[in-house]
Amino acid sequence: MFNLFRFTKSDSTRNWFRLNDLEESTVISWNQLFRTGNKKDDSTRFTYHLSGKKLREKLEINKNLLLRIRKEHRENIASVLIKPHLFALIDTDGILIDICGDKGITKSLKKYKVIGVSLSMKHAGINPYSVSKELNATSVIVGKENTLKLFHQFTAICTPLRVADEVIAYIGLVIQIDDDIDFAVALLEQYAKTLQDKQVDVSEDKLIRLNRLFEEYSLTKREREVAILWLQNQPTSLISFSLCITEGTVWNMIKKIYRKTNVRGKVELVTKFLVNQN
Repeated sequence: MFNLFRFTKSDSTRNWFRLNDLEESTVISWNQLFRTGNKKDDSTRFTYHLSGKKLREKLEINKNLLLRIRKEHRENIASVLIKPHLFALIDTDGILIDICGDKGITKSLKKYKVIGVSLSMKHAGINPYSVSKELNATSVIVGKENTLKLFHQFTAICTPLRVADEVIAYIGLVIQIDDDIDFAVALLEQYAKTLQDKQVDVSEDKLIRLNRLFEEYSLTKREREVAILWLQNQPTSLISFSLCITEGTVWNMIKKIYRKTNVRGKVELVTKFLVNQN
């Protein structure tokens, strides 16, 4: 059950970052990265937009997560966060996958086809996603701290979404600039935790389903054993010991598993078989 009030940390022990928490040299280097990637130094618009087949593939990979986020927002968040707000799902490459929240805001943004834009440091400069990815932690960027002028009137927050100890996506929250930041961070982090808790079920029934799924991709019995241990976040050394095979053999099998299941790496494997099969 969603419980906002689990979050009770004081500011002195907070685990999220504001821009002014960072070294000035770090911020300068990030600004330089944006300018290098954008010769016109254009902060008035998104400079990269994924579309067509590549965007459809990303939407397909993240479809179940997208639906869960909308459901969680509809059932548990909308009644708590009454003020205008916007939640965003961003993949690990920085591509905006979905938005939900205030109907007026989402409708207006979708007219501008924001789904598919890149929020990476290179393409969009300093923003909550790009900083969160750099720090591997929750970040809060307020008003003109954002590179893109689109965000100058808002406070934006972003936190990693982890499953099986892998960051599989990022959840963002945009609120009004004078709204309570501590409350918003607590809400977003609890939102992410609720989503994470629903993805990590590795019950006996799920193991049986995973085995059947892997059979559909023509994985051998040993490859299935390796895949399940890998999804349970076992290190290759422990998988090697458990299955009495060399660590080199484990890595070779992991590569075969990726190839046979048509994923690029562990993040996509986790998304495809732990998240999308729940």
